[in-house]
Amino acid sequence: MSFEVTSPSSSRLASKNLSRRSQTKPKANSKWIFQAFIVLLIGSALDAYSLGPVPVPWVMQVASLVVIVYMAFKCDLASTAAMRTMVWFVVWAIIVTWGGLFFHDYAPLMPSITSTPYIPFIFLRFLALLSFVGSLYLVYYLLTQGYYDAVVRATVITGTIIALYALYVYVAQLQGWPELPRSRMGTGGGEQAVTFSYTFHRALGSFREPSILAQWLVVPFFLSLFSVRRWDRFSMLLMGLVLLLTGSLSGIAAIAGGMAAAALVTNPFDLKKLKVFSRFILIGALVMLAFTTMVSSNSSEGVDLFEVLNDRIQPILLAGGLSTSNRDYIYEYIAQVPFPWIGVGLGNANLLFGKFLGSNLVGSFISLYFSTLYSTGIIGFLILMRALLQPILQAAIQRKARSEKIFLLLAAYISCLIIFAVAGEEFTFMFALLLALLMYELRLQKTRFSARVLRGDPHHTTTAGSSYNKSFRASSFSP
Repeated sequence: MSFEVTSPSSSRLASKNLSRRSQTKPKANSKWIFQAFIVLLIGSALDAYSLGPVPVPWVMQVASLVVIVYMAFKCDLASTAAMRTMVWFVVWAIIVTWGGLFFHDYAPLMPSITSTPYIPFIFLRFLALLSFVGSLYLVYYLLTQGYYDAVVRATVITGTIIALYALYVYVAQLQGWPELPRSRMGTGGGEQAVTFSYTFHRALGSFREPSILAQWLVVPFFLSLFSVRRWDRFSMLLMGLVLLLTGSLSGIAAIAGGMAAAALVTNPFDLKKLKVFSRFILIGALVMLAFTTMVSSNSSEGVDLFEVLNDRIQPILLAGGLSTSNRDYIYEYIAQVPFPWIGVGLGNANLLFGKFLGSNLVGSFISLYFSTLYSTGIIGFLILMRALLQPILQAAIQRKARSEKIFLLLAAYISCLIIFAVAGEEFTFMFALLLALLMYELRLQKTRFSARVLRGDPHHTTTAGSSYNKSFRASSFSP
């Protein structure tokens, strides 16, 4: 992407075209794609449930691929450099995994406690990756067809509903009230756990782990900061409360780290960010007050969240890092098995790790980056990093645009990247949604800023609270 513009007329025309795409009435054939997006969005939050023997997330992943295949034949799909690099990562993963199947026999390494045989196990790893890339193209297409506000609004409303249900489940588990049957196998094999050895009772909602719920809520939480309406303030507080009730160190710390990193990348000396930070601090204070009222201690003593988090952070910072945590077995493996240049293929790395541990479960690195290094090698990891870092570099280049929306999207994006380092091995639908929003907003702001430079007014800015909120108040699920 370049800042060179051939003429004032061409720049103004490009700016108008991008703006019209997110404001004008979309094409008729895009409406059912948006409806499919809503289904995928809701389905991504049903992590704890199955449809018969098949987990709901797997059904949603297959559905997303069906939609994107249809779109590939019927729609004019746009893309960015990061999206195309992600496609090359998929190609590399296929080559490496196919080579692993050809030269090695990993099937005997399948553990006794698993829900699928070897070939379906490998297929499911690619299903998750291909579904992510397909969802990325799907959301980006909707943004170019005028669904920007509708996508954001749908995400915030869905996040609010999921947070409300999480609060109900939180109370229901304490009071013995009914909740939807958790029909999917737990992350540790067998039935799902609903209580944990923790200082306080943790929120699960419709997910199998508190940390997965926290990871899912990061995106709608940041998107709720786009608007200052009363409904969205309620959504911010509600989702913030549930985030704290998860007790997820990775989720809470990642949000703080994402805000700080985004400020450094975009412009740390921009006074307009003080407004965002002040709003964020106010929300945090209100959420802490609600947390103190709502939380249920697992002991006779009260709950001090800062003390709880400090007890978990202090050993990591002062006593040898993550290798001294309850994940020391991962770092022991890393110390003994160097990262390969080519990798052993998706899924195969987990089987080798499980064999190393002597476990009857599939080994999990609990880190996207470690999993990528062993599955696709250093080469695959570099390809992936190129794709993931491109939006951050572009935001740094476009820092003069001073967009509040880019700052919030970038903060959410970096938060997710931090979470991927310590929680979760696979990309998610919510991350695809976030990445598409960030790339589209960067493209839109670049075009607008280039037009302003040609008009001789590069310092004039339009914050998220002006143009967006007007359309946000008037928008609905049918833009």
